[in-house]
Order: sequence, then structure tokens, then C-alpha cells
Amino acid sequence: MSENPDRGPTEGSGPTDEDRDESGSDSTDGDVQDEQERRLDEMEQRLERKEAELDEREQRLEREATELEGREDELLERREEVVELREEVEALENDIETREERLDEREAAIEEQERDIENRKSELNRKEQTLQNYVGDQLQEAENRLVETVRDAVRSSMQNVNVEGGGEIDEEKLTTTVRESVDSAVQQQDLETDSSAFGAVLGSLLAFLGILLVAGGVANGLLTYVETATISPIFDQTSANYIAASGLVIVGFAANLAAAAGRV
Repeated sequence: MSENPDRGPTEGSGPTDEDRDESGSDSTDGDVQDEQERRLDEMEQRLERKEAELDEREQRLEREATELEGREDELLERREEVVELREEVEALENDIETREERLDEREAAIEEQERDIENRKSELNRKEQTLQNYVGDQLQEAENRLVETVRDAVRSSMQNVNVEGGGEIDEEKLTTTVRESVDSAVQQQDLETDSSAFGAVLGSLLAFLGILLVAGGVANGLLTYVETATISPIFDQTSANYIAASGLVIVGFAANLAAAAGRV
């Protein structure tokens, strides 16, 4: 039997060249699509990573912005504090300058007062020296007058009292005579010292001399009574010494009374 070349393939025959070409084409297209999908997935993943990085950077920037805002607020607060501190420092400097000016003024015033005090001290020293010289002269003159007054009083008493040898002393007449003599001397002293600015000083001196006269009179009486040879009385006669002692005591009391009454 001869074969028919034009007869088509039978059902049980294998794939033809066209079938093989079509299957190869389908396989190539599938690989291309897979490759594209893989590339798209990779790009999508890269985009997601970039997006995640961008989100992270955005969050970081937001945090930094928040920190910067906080630092800015802190800097503003510190700036306000610095401004306030500067104002306080300026106020303190002004206060210090004012105090320095006041201290300078007080120092100048103190120096002026010190100069015034030195001038017053010099003036007071000069016046004190003048006063001491004047008072010394006045005290010496008053002492001489008082001594002379005592002598006159004792002399007048001895002249007016009739004392005979071994006779008694008229004490009443002696007292009266001495008191009159002292009063006369004190009145004269009053007239001389009324116009003086040192009456108080002379009064104190008169009181002191009165005490001395009383002490001297008592001492003279005791010396006359004891009759010691070491210290002799004022007079040789015993009666005269007793009269002198009485006169000194009376004059001393009178001087003290006159000073106490403000007569000198």
C-alpha cells in the first residue's frame, strides 16, 4: 500500500511544529510577565522602604522641630531672665552710685564736722587755759581775802573780848564779834562777786575753805589742849589759842552756811 502524502495527521500523532512554537511563545510571555511582576514587586518594596524612611525622617524632623520649639521657648525665657537680670543689675548699679554719692556727702560732712570739732576743741582749750589762769588768780585772791578775813575776825575778837590772866572768856561776845566780822567780809565778797561769772566756783571754794577752817580750829584746840612739843599752836598763850580755835570753827561754819545759802 502506498501512503498518501497529502493526508493530514491522525489523531494519535505528536505535536506539530506550530504547536511547539505556540507553546514556546506562551512560555516566554509567562516568563516576561513573571519578571515584570518581580520587578514591580521589588520597586514596590523599594518604594515602601523609601516611604517608611521618609515617614521615619518626617517623625524625626517633627521631633527635632518640637525640640527646637522647646529650646526656642527656653531661650526666650532665658532671654527674658537675662533682660530682667540686666535691669536688676542696672538698678543695683544706680543704687550703688547713689549710695556712693551719699557716702561721699556724709564723708565730706563728717570731715567738716571734724574740722569744726577741732576748731571748737582748740577754742575750748584756749578758753579753758584762760579760765584756769583767771580762776587760779581769782582763787588765790579769794584765799588771800579769806585768810585776811579770818585774821581780822580773830584780831577783832581778841581786841573786843576782855581777857585777863586766868579770867573766863566771854563766849557769847566772842561769837557775836566773830560772826559780825565774818558777815561783813562775806557781804563785801558778795558785792565783788555778784558781777562775776565764777560765783559758783568761788562758792565751792568758800565751802571747801570753811571745812578747812573748821578742821584747823579743831586741830588748834586739840594742840593747845595736848600741849605737845612737836607741833606748836598758833599763839603762845593758851587763851589766845582757844579764842583762835573758836574763831576758826565759827568762821568755817559761817563760810559753809554762806556757800550753802548761795551767797557766793
